[in-house]
Formats: sequence, C-alpha cells, structure tokens
Amino acid sequence: MPRALRLTLWSVGLLALLLGGALFWVDGQLRAEALGARVKALLADAKIQGGVARIEAELDGRFTAEGIDLTLPDGLQFKAASLTGDLGLFASLFGTYTLEKFEAKGLELDLSHRKAAPTNAAPAAPAGRTTLPRVVLGPYSAAGRVTLADGTLLRFSVAGDGVDTAGKVDLRAGVAWPGFAVGTNLTKPQADIVLAATLRETFGGKGLGPEALAAAVGEATLTVTAKDTSPLAAGSMSLELQARHGALAGLDFGGQFKPAVAEGLIVQGTLSDAARRPAAKLQLAVAGETAAIAATLDVDPTKFGILSNALPDCQVKGRVYAELAAAQGTWRATSWPEQPLQASWADLARFSKAIPKGATSAWTLAFGIEQKTGSLVLDTLKVKGNGIELTSEQPILIPQGKLPQDVALRLKATDADLVTLAPFLAGADLAITAGRWTGEATITLAKGQPAIDTVKTHAIRGLDVERAGRTILRGIDADIPLQAANGALRLAPFKISAEAGTLASGELIFRPGADGAWSATADVDLGIAELAAQPGWEDLPRDKLAGIRVAAQAALSQAAGDKPTLTATTAKIARAGADLLKVKLRQPLVLGGAKPTGVVLEASAANLPLESVAALVPGLKLSGTLERADLVVGYRTEGLFVRTEGAPLAFVGTSVSWAGKAWVKDCDLAASLDLLVGEKATVLGFRQARFTHQGRVLAAGDLSLGLGEAPTTLKLAGSLGALAAQPFAGPLGVIATGDYQAAATRATDGSITVSLDVSEVTTTNGTGQIKAAEVRGKYVPEGAGLSAEGQIRLRCGNLTTGSFTLTQRVTGTRTDWQGKVLFDNLDGDDVLGLLPRAAEDKPVAATKPKPDTKPLWVDQTGSAELRIAQASFKGLVTRDFLLQATVDDQAVKITKLGGTFAEGTLAGGAKLEFKPGTVGGPYVLDGTVVLNGFELGAVADTIPAIREFAQEFIRGKAATKAKVTGVAGTVGELAGVVTVDAELNSGGGRLRSFGDTNRGAALTAGAVSDVGETLGGLAIIAGALSKNQKQGEQIAKVGAAVSAVSKLQKALADFRYDRLELKASRLATGTLKLTTFELRNADLSIAANGGIQMRDGVAFADWPMLFDAKLRGSGEFATYFNLLGFGSGLPEADGLTAGPAFQVKGSLNSIHSDVMEKLQGAVERYKSGASYQPGNPTQGTAPAAPKRNPLEGLLKELGR
Repeated sequence: MPRALRLTLWSVGLLALLLGGALFWVDGQLRAEALGARVKALLADAKIQGGVARIEAELDGRFTAEGIDLTLPDGLQFKAASLTGDLGLFASLFGTYTLEKFEAKGLELDLSHRKAAPTNAAPAAPAGRTTLPRVVLGPYSAAGRVTLADGTLLRFSVAGDGVDTAGKVDLRAGVAWPGFAVGTNLTKPQADIVLAATLRETFGGKGLGPEALAAAVGEATLTVTAKDTSPLAAGSMSLELQARHGALAGLDFGGQFKPAVAEGLIVQGTLSDAARRPAAKLQLAVAGETAAIAATLDVDPTKFGILSNALPDCQVKGRVYAELAAAQGTWRATSWPEQPLQASWADLARFSKAIPKGATSAWTLAFGIEQKTGSLVLDTLKVKGNGIELTSEQPILIPQGKLPQDVALRLKATDADLVTLAPFLAGADLAITAGRWTGEATITLAKGQPAIDTVKTHAIRGLDVERAGRTILRGIDADIPLQAANGALRLAPFKISAEAGTLASGELIFRPGADGAWSATADVDLGIAELAAQPGWEDLPRDKLAGIRVAAQAALSQAAGDKPTLTATTAKIARAGADLLKVKLRQPLVLGGAKPTGVVLEASAANLPLESVAALVPGLKLSGTLERADLVVGYRTEGLFVRTEGAPLAFVGTSVSWAGKAWVKDCDLAASLDLLVGEKATVLGFRQARFTHQGRVLAAGDLSLGLGEAPTTLKLAGSLGALAAQPFAGPLGVIATGDYQAAATRATDGSITVSLDVSEVTTTNGTGQIKAAEVRGKYVPEGAGLSAEGQIRLRCGNLTTGSFTLTQRVTGTRTDWQGKVLFDNLDGDDVLGLLPRAAEDKPVAATKPKPDTKPLWVDQTGSAELRIAQASFKGLVTRDFLLQATVDDQAVKITKLGGTFAEGTLAGGAKLEFKPGTVGGPYVLDGTVVLNGFELGAVADTIPAIREFAQEFIRGKAATKAKVTGVAGTVGELAGVVTVDAELNSGGGRLRSFGDTNRGAALTAGAVSDVGETLGGLAIIAGALSKNQKQGEQIAKVGAAVSAVSKLQKALADFRYDRLELKASRLATGTLKLTTFELRNADLSIAANGGIQMRDGVAFADWPMLFDAKLRGSGEFATYFNLLGFGSGLPEADGLTAGPAFQVKGSLNSIHSDVMEKLQGAVERYKSGASYQPGNPTQGTAPAAPKRNPLEGLLKELGR
C-alpha cells in the first residue's frame, strides 16, 4: 500500500475518531444532569433567582424545559410548566435563526414586583445602528397569564402557522381580563387578535428606524375584536387596520402632508363601536424619515360595549393631524381648522354626590403646536366652554430653557360655573361642588416686558370643594386682581375669605428678565382661627386660636442660564403682637443645585398653642402648648440635619389624635433633638428625654433610631403603670403598677441585643404580682437565615428561670427552623396568676372556613425541643419533662414525651398530618398520652370543688391513658372537633366521705355523701315511727332497716376500694361522655355512666349533665339491700346483689339527685309491706302525665 494512502487513511480515521468523540461529549453535555448544571451556573452568574427543574436537548435540535421558575434582578417573575421546540441547527448556523416548532404551556409573567428602573441608566443606542437577522418560526403555540404592575390578571393564548421575518407572518391570539358586575352577573371580556402580513424584505434587516421598518412591509391586515362571552353579551367593538406599500399621492391629509418621496407605507383603519358605527377613522403614512397620521374622531364611550366600563365618561369629536420627523427630532400637531376637538361629559354627578344629576360640561379645543430645533412654538390656542375662554392672540415662541418673549393670552370668565371643572380635578380626587367665576383680562409679554389689560377683575364666589367625597372648603370668596407695573406681574392685593373672616391675603409678584432670568416674591397673611372654621376642623377650640395669624414672606430668583435660588424666607405665627413661632432663612438655597454647608434655616417657638399647627393638617388633632423650641436646619457632609440649638424642646399638656384615634393624652415632653438624613443612613436622636404624665415618668433616657446603615441604641427607664394609662399602650393597658429599665442596640450588621428589667408589676385583671423580672435576648442575621437566643428570670412568689435558642436557614422557598427551650424551674401558679381573668364568652356566629389546599406549615421544616427540669402547679410537681417535635412537608409530629408528673411516669406522642382527599380533612390528628403510677390525691387537689378535702380523703395510685383524634379542614377548627378517649385504672386506694350535699363535688364523693346523710335522717324517722305505732312487728322491721342504713353509711363513709375503673370520652360535638365508672371492693360496688353536654355561649359549670348510678353489694350488704327491697333475693352474675339505682343531673353548679327519694320510698314500702318495683310509681298514686325530657338532646348524644 502506498505510503501516501496509508497516511491519508490514518488521517481520516483519526479525524473520524476525534469527531465521534466530540459528538459523544456534546451529546453528554446536552443530557438533563449536565445541561441542568450549566444552566444553573448561568442563572447564578446573571443574578437570576429560581431555576429550571429539568432541561435537556438533543443533537438534532430538539429541546425540552420543564418546571421553570425564575425571578430576574429587576423583580420580574417568569414561570412555565413546559417549553418544547425543534431548533433548525443548519439554517441557524448559516444566519437564518430557525425554530421549526415551538410550544409553551403554563406561562406566567408577573410584573407586579418589578423595581423602578434607575434614573441614571445609560441612553439606548440609536435604533438605526441596530439590525435584526432573519428569523423563521414554524407552527407555534403558547398559553398562560400575565400579572400587570397594578395586580390585574390577564390570560392569553397565542398560536400560528408560522412567522418568517422575510416572508409571511401568521398570528392568532386571544386575551381575557377581569370583567365587571352588572347586578348579580359578571361580564367575561375577551379580545381576539388576528394578524396576517407579507414582508418585502427582512424586517429590521436594514435597521430599526421607521423608514427601514416601513419599507420592509408589503401588505398586512390586523383585526382586533373585543367582546363579552358571558350570557350578558354586553356588546363588542373592533379595530381593523390595513397596510400596503404604494403611492402617497391622493391621501386625504388636508394638504398638510408634503412627502419628499413618491411611495411609502400607507396604513388605514377604522375603530367601530358596538353599533358598528365608525368611532375613529385612522390614516397613517410613512414616507422616508417622516410619518404623518390623521384621525377623525366621533367617540362615545357609552357605546363601546364591553369596554365602556373601563373608558372615561367623555365624548370626543373632531379631527387632528400630527407629523413626526424622527431624524431631526421635530414634530407638530394641530386640530383641523373646521373640525376642532370637542369634549363633553353628560353627567357630572358621577364625580360627586353633591353635584346635581344631569349637570354637564362641554369644551372646544383648537390648537397648533410645533417642536422645532431648540424651541417650542404654540401657533394657535383657543379653549372655550361653560363660560370660560382662554385664547392666545398671537403665536408664542418658547426657547429651550428660557421664558417666552412675546405672549398675548386673554382669559375671560362670564359667570362661569366652576362645577364644570370637575372632570379635570378628578385625577387629584378633588371635586368642585359649587362656585362661580367672573372676570376678564389679557396678559401680554412684549420683548419680555409684561402688561395686563383688565376689563373686569377676576373673582370667585361661593366656592365649595370636596376631597374623596368629604367637603374641605365651603363658602370661599376670592378676589384675584391682576396688575402689571414696573416690568412685573402682580397679583395684589389678593384676598380669600369665608363667613368666619379672611382666610388669606397678600400679594404675589413675578418679574421676568432677559435671557430666561426671573424673580418672584410672596407676602401672605393666613388666619388660623378662620381656617379652623372650615369643614374638618370643627372640633378645634376656636377660643384658643382667636387672633392667631401666620405671616410668611419669600423671595425666589433665577439668573440667566442658572438654577432657581431661594434668597429669603421668613415666617411667623403671632397673636396680639407676640411671636409664637418664627422661621428665618440664614443663607440662600439653590433649588436642585449643590447643597450649602452649615445652617440654612432657623426656627424658634415660645408658648405656641399646638392647635394652631393642627389647623394646617387635616386629620391631625393636637392640643397643648409648645413651651419652647429652638431648631436649626442645614446640611453637612453626611446630609440634611435638624437639631435643637440651646435649650431642649419642651411640650406641655400635649394630646395627639390622628384620623379620629387618640394616641397621647395630656403628656409633657422635654428632649434635645438631633435628626440626620443622609444618602445611606438616617438617624433620629432624642437626648436627655423626659416623657411624663401628671408627674409620673413614662420614659426617661436617650434614644437614637437609625435607618439604613445607621445603628440604633436605646436606654430608657420609667413607670409601666404610667405607660399603660396612655392610649398608645395597646396590650400594655392591663398593667396597673410597675417600673422598668430597658436597653437595646441594633448594629449595622442587623444584629440586635435587648435587656429589660421590671419590678413590682401588677395587672388590672390578674391575681399575681411580679416582684422582679429580667429578660435578655440577642438576634443575629446569618446569611440566608438567623439565630436568636434569650434568657428570662422571673420572681413572683417563687423563682422561674429559663432560656431558649432558635436558628433559621432559608434555602430557596423552604425554611428550616431549629428551636430549644429550657426551664430550670417553672412555677405554674406564678405564671398563671399573671394572666388576665377569663372574660365571659360571647356567642359568635360561626362561619365555616374553606378547607386548606396546602399545609399551614407549607415550605417550613425543622425541630423543636422543650425541657423542664422542675415545674409546679397547684401542688403538682413535674420533673425532667421532655417534649421533642419535628415538622416535615406533610406532618407535625411529637416524637417524644417524657418525665414525671404527680409522682407518675409520663409518655406519649402525636402526629398532625396533611392528607388531601380525607373526608372532612385534609388535617388528621392522632395522638396518645400515658401517665402511670400517679397519685390520685395530688391530682384531685387541683379540682376547685374538692381541693380542701382532696389530700385528706382521696388516696391511691392510678394509671391513665388518653387518645386524641380529629379531622378538620383547617388547623383552627381542630380544637372544636377533636375527640378524646380517656381511661383511668387504680388497683387500690381509699375514699372518705366529705362535704355537704350541695357542694357540686365529684360523682363518687357527692353520691356517697347523699346516701349517708339521707340514711342517717331515716334513722330519726324510724324512731318517731316507733312512738306512734303500737305493732311490735312493724317496729322490728323499722329497727332492722335503721340498722342496715347505719352500717351502709359507715361503710361508705370510709370506702377502701380494691379497683377503680373509669372510661370517658370527649365527643367531636363537645359533649363529655362517661361510658364506664366502677368503684368496688369485696363487699360494695358503685357504678355510673352518663355525660355532660356542651352548650355554646354557656360556662362549663352550667352545661347540662345526666348520670345513671347504682350501688351493689355482697355479704351483709346484700342482706341490707334485700331487706330494703332493692335486691331480688338472688345475686347477679358477678355475685353482687343489686342496691339502689339513682340519677344525678342538673349541672356542676346545681347538682340534683333522686337518692333521697329512692331511699325514702324504700322505707315507706318497707313500713307498709309493699313490694319494690323499680321504675313504677308508689302504689295507690296515679301516674303523672308524661313531660318532654329537657335532657333529650343529651340522651341522643350519649346514645352515640
């Protein structure tokens, strides 16, 4: 084989090997894992938050992206469920960017969080320097929604056969937006957009200038139809535009358009209303670098169907023409001479309820305006309507940056109704509801020299003004005399008055100069008492404001080519010749220029009634006196400063209200003020502050509040009781007495340390007292998270000490928490004594909330731990208590519960899961608590009804178990629907009788007490019978009965039980159900079942209850029960003989039992020799008529 051939084969083989390896490498880089990592890095470099769940591509150009969730640096949010497409690689490599197929699903674009663009952004590059390549897009589709900056939600869909920027364009789109209500129905607005175009050359291929883009268009048709798809069918409107490239001759522009070329782009269109009437006819021509547009308008917004509700209520007619020369940056616009613009409003009552129905406003505008290089020319201007006329009697030339030199403006008002100005004031939320304007004057400037020809002085009478529907000015008269003298325009002497007197008077002078220079002065006198007589200030004390006036003077000027400068300012508030407040400018201030260094403004006040300041601010109510204030305002290197100079600020007897809500009442404040407002930091400082109320110190110390990069420090002390008495106290209002010392710092890194000491604190509705308490805490931000720690030391009757630590870590949208709380000692009696007394429950109408669609703890995970070395409450002691909990995506779990309680061992756990699809859910609760070997007497001691007897009369060890379950739609509903199944068992103990029959004690003790006391009374009755009856047989029977009762009473008075068993449930309805209760030893048994029914709006102690109880016995007690007629003579299956069966009912506050009736009936039957028939009436008596059972609802509940 020739050497050259071998070399060739080796070269080709090596090249093939390298290309194959490269292809394999590229293919690997396009796989999901590798490409996803690369995209993640690119997003991080671009400072784009979020990510793409899955992205992959193939060598043939196909690509897929899923789970896109991105937030751009400017706040724009973009999401997409999926993007799929097929990129034409070879065509794209040769300059034609080709996407053969594209589909987007679930697009979401949110503009509501975008940040404002920086004001110093670099200017955009000229459009003519930028060109676009050819782009070819095959069949495409996309659907999604867009959230606008104001929160409006738009839904859209886009589809088409293809787009070729050098050929044909096919676009079909639909857009839907929120509708409006018509009665109880809601409209469904929707717009359909269809675009079909043929391009002559690559669109943007020769630049982005208007002439280049227009030259690329061959022909195009655009149709937009807005309609209502709801059953209301509110009407539709349409826009049709047709574009073609052709000859410009013959276009109807009224002879105003004179193109420099013969051909160009011509666009003609019609905007039709719901009646298919032409509301606007449009004509656009682009010839070279010049574009001209003419519009003939006949717009009635009430006839625009579905869009009528969104359009201003203004009818517009007329014809306008505009022309733009983009290259030169010049333009002009004019109304058609024979068809000026006409605007009318058919009903001004929509702007205010005080305006009569049917009031109208109509205006005519004729204008001609032109922007030339370096100047703006107003060729013509005439505004006329409703008795008001403004006319420019000659063209006005306004050089850039200078004042106009030649002006002739005539302003005439002939008894004009000012209500007709309502549409123009609506943007400021203002409305004139009454007032008349009369006057005529012509203002002229001839070579910069002003002159005024006044035919009739302008005057306004009876002016009423509303803001946001509330009257702020009423019955205002104003005289506006315009004059010209000595080269100046003067508004002097003007006067604004009302029924209460002169509100304001003075003069305003404006003096134009050469080359744009000018100066202005103002001298104004304002009456505070007269102003306070206006609406909104009726509650201010007129007597304290009488005679107080504000006098202010200012001078402002601008040199040629310079910036305006405030050269002098003085103002004062005075009464009867005495100055209450004075303000003075110390040095000139250039507006918009470099800030001077040092003090710019000084202000001083002495014995100033604060009501005079409140009169200037609607909604603010002040009373009291500014006794002393010396302030200066100026600039230094760091920024603007305001500080006291000399003596500190002093406010006396001050009360503050805002928007009808009181905040401060009758307080004094003395403090030195130091405020600094800089570019990066703002500091508000009060030094040596003393805030008092009737001699009690609310706060005293120093405070420096920093914003931005400035730190904050606080060191204050005072009376908690005095603070609590102020309206701003909020939750602190429950404090009656106490003192505090507080210190806090916030460093520039965001870390915060806090210390608080309080002493001798009592509350208005609590029983406890804090003798001393110390709280210490620290917060530190740490990257994407935080850490915090704190300690508390509380001494009331005993000492409580504890601490906590908390950390947070944020990863994307997920937050992980780790918390630990440790108490060395916790005195529950002290803590609960500080809580407010329970308020009486008020019935609240229950509203069923919608079930949650995601967990309450969504995107929150973590763990928590609570340890208590020792805690006590009502004599119960808990030691080594431990509770551990975790939170994951689907559940909150108590993973460990331990410790000792009442000498018993505590254990258990619980789980709250989020299970969508669960009936009644999605929250499902399941938990268990077990307590073994606890002391019954210690627990009974916590029950108020038997506390004084519990330790002496109840003894024994027991074990209990409670299972908690529940299903609810929200976490807040769980407490109301949870089911608790509890059981208690004791293997031996002792119960002794105590109390009287009306104490409302527990069932076991109360029933025994009733039985003992009743049988003791029956012994006396038997003694009485022995005196009145002569038959010895009956005396013997009664004696036997008395003996039986006596022995039964003795046994029950000191009951030593071998077994105690109790099973009870709290049903989801709130009813308490006792399913099993038995207390027994070898000789006696007491058993019961029943329940207590929940009643909304009723205290627990008044809930109705019903229990069925029964005594049984063996041995001699069986003989006693047979003797008294309760037993049948034969024992039951377990060997015990039936005794009396009785009921306990009523409520815990009012217990009723029929034990006495049952025993009394037994004695009576025994005496007479009648047989006992449980449930039947005594022989010889007629049965009572059946009555409705008041406990019927409870019986039904217990039947469940």
